[in-house]
This record gives sequence, C-alpha cells and structure tokens, in this order.
Amino acid sequence: MIYIVRHGQTDGNKNMILMGQQDWDLNETGRNQAEQFGLQQIQGKHFDVALTSTLLRASNTLDISFKAGNVSVGQIIKHDGLKERKYGDAEGITVTKEDWAKFWVKDSEIKIPNAETIADVEKRALKMTQFISQFKGKNIILYSHGDFIRVFVSVLYDNHLKISDYSKVQGIENCELVSFDWSLLSKQDITFDIEP
Repeated sequence: MIYIVRHGQTDGNKNMILMGQQDWDLNETGRNQAEQFGLQQIQGKHFDVALTSTLLRASNTLDISFKAGNVSVGQIIKHDGLKERKYGDAEGITVTKEDWAKFWVKDSEIKIPNAETIADVEKRALKMTQFISQFKGKNIILYSHGDFIRVFVSVLYDNHLKISDYSKVQGIENCELVSFDWSLLSKQDITFDIEP
C-alpha cells in the first residue's frame, strides 16, 4: 500500500499565508493533529519505508505521529522532491481562497518571480513516482503538502489534469490520510473527488 499524509497545521495554514517552501513548523493544533493521527490512523502499524518532505511541518508530523502511534519502520527517507509547490516571491503573503485558486486556474497567465509552474511541479512529482517505484509492493507512507499532493496523485496514476482542473480537485486536510493499492496504478482506475 501507498499511504499519503498531509502535514499538521501551522500558523501559516491558520492565517491563510502562502507558505510554499518556507520552512514553517507545526503549531500546537498541528502537533495535536499529528499525535491524534498517530493514535487513530497508524497505531501499531509497520511501514517498510517512510518518506517525508524536508520541510519541518512534514518531517515533524512524521516524527510525532510515529512516536504517538508506536509505529515501526524499516527506513525513513527525507526527500526534497516531496516539498510543497514553490510560490517564489509570493511566499509569505496572506491570501484568500479565491487568490489561491488563481494560482491554479491561471497558472500560465500569472507570472510570479521564482515560482514553480504546475508543469514544474508535475515534473518533480513524476520524478517522485519513479523514485518510489523501487518500493513497489511494499508498505510505504509519504508525508507531504496539500498542493504537491494534488499534483502527485494525478501523476502517480499517469492522469495529468488540465491546469484548470487542479483547482477542482478536492484538497486534503491537515493530517488527512489517503491510501492506494499498488495494483491500482493505472490510468483507468483513478478517481478524483471533483468539486462541482
């Protein structure tokens, strides 16, 4: 199985700050979410491999949840490829949900200095799918970030979405878990929760 987890809450999440690849740590709510995730979702499990973004909010979510859940793991890998989408010069600004959606729907029109485009994130996500393929058939868990996970799941199933469709893919909440069976890795089996 492949398990994918979004990190716990940060003050950036709470205050609608576009964090991107800024290295925000978990706030108290995020630490509690990670602990509860460990106790309720992965208690006593064994993972052959755990991969986490190198950003604190993801790696600390892994650490806290594994400790709380008494999780055993064969190998932990910190990987830059699981980092959040880089928003360049826009990182650190407060945004509305409408502003955030513009980054996805108008990706080719909005030019943010030093930011990744969706195509850039897709390339990075494709490299990650190639990297995790070495663990095919094993029980793995990945700790990453909301925007990256949207793209990663699409690429994982070789189902590249039109840029305008990414904003319609239902986001994953802090410390939410999604899982996939290795045998489902084919384009015809993918389903996305698309908001109307």
